[in-house]
Amino acid sequence: MAQTDLPCFAKKTTGKGWACHMNVSLMEYAGIRAGGAAAAAAYSAPVTALLKEAGITPWIKLEMAGKEPDQTETTYWRKGDRVVVFAVKNLLEFASEFGEAKTEGIVEDTRDLTIQFTGKKDKVVDEMSGKDLGSGDHFTVPWKMDEAAMISFASKP
Repeated sequence: MAQTDLPCFAKKTTGKGWACHMNVSLMEYAGIRAGGAAAAAAYSAPVTALLKEAGITPWIKLEMAGKEPDQTETTYWRKGDRVVVFAVKNLLEFASEFGEAKTEGIVEDTRDLTIQFTGKKDKVVDEMSGKDLGSGDHFTVPWKMDEAAMISFASKP
């Protein structure tokens, strides 16, 4: 919860760097992103700008039908000599005081998902089908949207 008597962002220089106190509540973000990728990007713009100023930029982007897919999260891990990346819908879940629960936004369609990297990746594999995708900086895979899309690539030593 944000403290109302403090500014939203308080940035201070310290030594050769800087620090920023973010006095914001990100609890609203989950609900706002249900309005689509543009609404989520507008809400998160101050944090994105701070990360960019700190030199932190996304190394992976997703695209579906020419735009960023709504409510979609990516993560990755290393396994041996591979890096595994997966994308999954992060759906809204609701509960009531009476114990009822529901999830909104489940889509059972299969759609093409393009995974774009900032640099070339080698020995890329679609982990859901086992298909070898070769090398490159972007790959399109069929995504059964009620499951994860998962690819892997050779990690650099």
